[in-house]
Amino acid sequence: MNKLESLSTRISTWLALTQLHVSVSQYEDKECAKMGISIPQFYILAAIKYLPSPVTTTDIARWVDRKVNTVALVLDQMEKKGLVTRERNLPDRRQMRLTITPKSELLFSKATTPIREIPNDMLSCLSNEELQQLSDILYKIRKRAYTVLNLRQELSELHDHRIETMTNLLREHKDRNKEPAKRKS
Repeated sequence: MNKLESLSTRISTWLALTQLHVSVSQYEDKECAKMGISIPQFYILAAIKYLPSPVTTTDIARWVDRKVNTVALVLDQMEKKGLVTRERNLPDRRQMRLTITPKSELLFSKATTPIREIPNDMLSCLSNEELQQLSDILYKIRKRAYTVLNLRQELSELHDHRIETMTNLLREHKDRNKEPAKRKS
């Protein structure tokens, strides 16, 4: 492959990755909307649920890889809908402590099933070997992005924690749904 062909392949691969990101985001949005929740709200609820308490807006922003202002706007909407509560953090009054409500707990649980099915659906066209290759390649690209962006190791570890947490959540939810229903006596 000559330099021109290599450049063309890199550009077309990059465009395919960006288009895939948009398509997957739209798919997630569509599935969550059926449950009455947006995908940003779903991931914010996951952060509040699975990060060590007390959870702050900054903690969530780092976990979901968004700007603090963006997360704050979504949290404003969620508070108006009764999905989260904000309380002054007693040790540091400048910060707000965030908690989820029973209403959001129910929405989160309902939305977990369709969110879990998205990777199954989208990646079903790959063999196990291809899936492992894709995973390895994506982690390699992510590592390069962290280097180019000069991101701290701490952020990489936080993103790994998010991936592990969401993987476990979706796997546990699937296992829970497989359990036979208990009969009422």
